[in-house]
Amino acid sequence: MNNNTSSKDTNIVQRVKQMEAQLTHLSNSLAGSVESTELHQYKTDLLHRLRNIRDVMKVEHTESERTRNQLDQVTLERDTLLKQVSKLSYRIHHLQQNVTIQDSN
Repeated sequence: MNNNTSSKDTNIVQRVKQMEAQLTHLSNSLAGSVESTELHQYKTDLLHRLRNIRDVMKVEHTESERTRNQLDQVTLERDTLLKQVSKLSYRIHHLQQNVTIQDSN
Protein backbone atom coordinates (compact mmCIF):
# COMPACT_ATOMS: atom_id res chain seq x y z
CA MET A 1 0.00 0.00 0.00
CA ASN A 2 2.86 2.33 0.65
CA ASN A 3 4.01 1.95 -2.88
CA ASN A 4 0.52 2.56 -4.19
CA THR A 5 -0.03 5.56 -1.93
CA SER A 6 3.32 6.98 -2.83
CA SER A 7 2.55 6.69 -6.53
CA LYS A 8 -0.82 8.43 -6.03
CA ASP A 9 0.86 11.21 -4.08
CA THR A 10 3.42 11.62 -6.82
CA ASN A 11 0.63 11.73 -9.41
CA ILE A 12 -1.23 14.36 -7.43
CA VAL A 13 1.90 16.43 -6.95
CA GLN A 14 2.64 16.23 -10.69
CA ARG A 15 -0.93 17.26 -11.53
CA VAL A 16 -0.76 20.18 -9.11
CA LYS A 17 2.53 21.28 -10.68
CA GLN A 18 1.01 21.00 -14.18
CA MET A 19 -2.01 23.02 -13.10
CA GLU A 20 0.21 25.66 -11.52
CA ALA A 21 2.26 25.83 -14.72
CA GLN A 22 -0.91 26.20 -16.81
CA LEU A 23 -2.25 28.90 -14.50
CA THR A 24 1.05 30.75 -14.64
CA HIS A 25 1.09 30.48 -18.43
CA LEU A 26 -2.54 31.69 -18.71
CA SER A 27 -1.91 34.47 -16.26
CA ASN A 28 1.13 35.65 -18.21
CA SER A 29 -0.67 35.47 -21.54
CA LEU A 30 -3.64 37.45 -20.18
CA ALA A 31 -1.42 40.06 -18.63
CA GLY A 32 0.48 40.36 -21.88
CA SER A 33 -2.64 40.84 -23.97
CA VAL A 34 -4.23 43.31 -21.59
CA GLU A 35 -1.08 45.33 -21.15
CA SER A 36 0.28 44.94 -24.67
CA THR A 37 1.84 47.90 -26.41
CA GLU A 38 -0.27 47.23 -29.50
CA LEU A 39 -3.47 47.59 -27.51
CA HIS A 40 -2.17 50.71 -25.84
CA GLN A 41 -1.17 52.15 -29.24
CA TYR A 42 -4.58 51.25 -30.69
CA LYS A 43 -6.36 52.99 -27.81
CA THR A 44 -4.15 56.05 -28.23
CA ASP A 45 -4.80 56.20 -31.98
CA LEU A 46 -8.52 55.72 -31.45
CA LEU A 47 -8.56 58.49 -28.86
CA HIS A 48 -6.78 60.85 -31.27
CA ARG A 49 -9.21 60.02 -34.07
CA LEU A 50 -12.20 60.56 -31.80
CA ARG A 51 -10.81 63.90 -30.64
CA ASN A 52 -10.30 64.94 -34.27
CA ILE A 53 -13.87 63.95 -35.09
CA ARG A 54 -15.12 65.95 -32.09
CA ASP A 55 -13.14 69.01 -33.20
CA VAL A 56 -14.50 68.74 -36.74
CA MET A 57 -18.03 68.42 -35.38
CA LYS A 58 -17.56 71.57 -33.29
CA VAL A 59 -16.37 73.50 -36.34
CA GLU A 60 -19.25 72.20 -38.45
CA HIS A 61 -21.72 73.07 -35.70
CA THR A 62 -20.36 76.62 -35.56
CA GLU A 63 -20.62 76.92 -39.34
CA SER A 64 -24.13 75.50 -39.22
CA GLU A 65 -25.19 78.04 -36.60
CA ARG A 66 -23.71 80.87 -38.65
CA THR A 67 -25.49 79.64 -41.77
CA ARG A 68 -28.76 79.32 -39.86
CA ASN A 69 -28.41 82.91 -38.59
CA GLN A 70 -27.69 84.15 -42.10
CA LEU A 71 -30.72 82.29 -43.39
CA ASP A 72 -32.89 83.88 -40.70
CA GLN A 73 -31.60 87.34 -41.63
CA VAL A 74 -32.17 86.75 -45.33
CA THR A 75 -35.67 85.44 -44.66
CA LEU A 76 -36.48 88.51 -42.57
CA GLU A 77 -35.11 90.80 -45.28
CA ARG A 78 -37.13 88.95 -47.93
CA ASP A 79 -40.32 89.33 -45.90
CA THR A 80 -39.65 93.05 -45.47
CA LEU A 81 -39.03 93.46 -49.20
CA LEU A 82 -42.19 91.51 -50.05
CA LYS A 83 -44.22 93.87 -47.87
CA GLN A 84 -42.65 96.87 -49.61
CA VAL A 85 -43.37 95.37 -53.02
CA SER A 86 -46.96 94.73 -51.99
CA LYS A 87 -47.40 98.35 -50.82
CA LEU A 88 -45.77 99.72 -53.95
CA SER A 89 -47.89 97.48 -56.16
CA TYR A 90 -51.00 98.79 -54.42
CA ARG A 91 -49.88 102.40 -54.99
CA ILE A 92 -49.06 101.71 -58.63
CA HIS A 93 -52.45 100.11 -59.17
CA HIS A 94 -54.25 103.12 -57.69
CA LEU A 95 -52.09 105.57 -59.59
CA GLN A 96 -52.89 103.76 -62.81
CA GLN A 97 -56.59 103.94 -62.01
CA ASN A 98 -56.32 107.66 -61.30
CA VAL A 99 -54.37 108.27 -64.49
CA THR A 100 -56.96 106.31 -66.47
CA ILE A 101 -59.83 108.25 -64.86
CA GLN A 102 -58.17 111.60 -65.53
CA ASP A 103 -57.45 110.65 -69.13
CA SER A 104 -61.12 109.81 -69.58
CA ASN A 105 -62.20 113.22 -68.39
